[in-house]
This record gives sequence, C-alpha cells and structure tokens, in this order.
Amino acid sequence: MANLNPLDKSKVKRVIVEMTDEKDIDDLESKGCYVRYRLMDMTSLDCPESIISTLNVRGLDYLG
Repeated sequence: MANLNPLDKSKVKRVIVEMTDEKDIDDLESKGCYVRYRLMDMTSLDCPESIISTLNVRGLDYLG
C-alpha cells in the first residue's frame, strides 16, 4: 500500500491533540497537518514543524 501522507517526513512532527471534533480537525488539516490515527478522545497528526508552536498540541519526536 502506498504512503498517502503528502508531508516531507524530515520536516514533520507527530502531535497528539485532545480533541476529535471534526471542525477542529479540519482546521488543523487546513494548516497543513495530516491525520494519522483517531482515538476515542484524541487524534494523532503529522504537522509541519514550522507551525507546531502556533498549535495547542503535544508534540512527539517523529518515529517514522
């Protein structure tokens, strides 16, 4: 299966947001983030490093 993530992995950080509201997730996607996993009360995304500081998210080192 092809990797559908359009982001350059060298410039991406994995983040966790404590939200699953579709409107909030759409807002993050419009800023360049890509949804990796959706959980009951959290969402994991890959986001460009350049916007991480502007988001209300917890960052994780990108593990690939």
